[in-house]
Amino acid sequence: MAAGAECAGSRNEWDDAIFFYGEGIYVSDDMSTNLPVRGTTLFTNKLNVEDTPPNARKAGPMRHDWWTLPGFCVTRVIFKGIRALY
Repeated sequence: MAAGAECAGSRNEWDDAIFFYGEGIYVSDDMSTNLPVRGTTLFTNKLNVEDTPPNARKAGPMRHDWWTLPGFCVTRVIFKGIRALY
């Protein structure tokens, strides 16, 4: 399930020994549409390819900011997935 209204150029990716991560910034004018759903929305990389289960990065922690753009909610989302351990 992909989210919409993503800020252009906002995708970042990084990893460590166990997990791999993604980040995206999304904009909504009502805090209920076009936002990722925690634990459900999958990360889409810079090549516009959505991760696939079972090791897909799923939406996790989110920070909602109502003050940067008056009338809009800017949401920063961290996506996290576990590496295959075999």
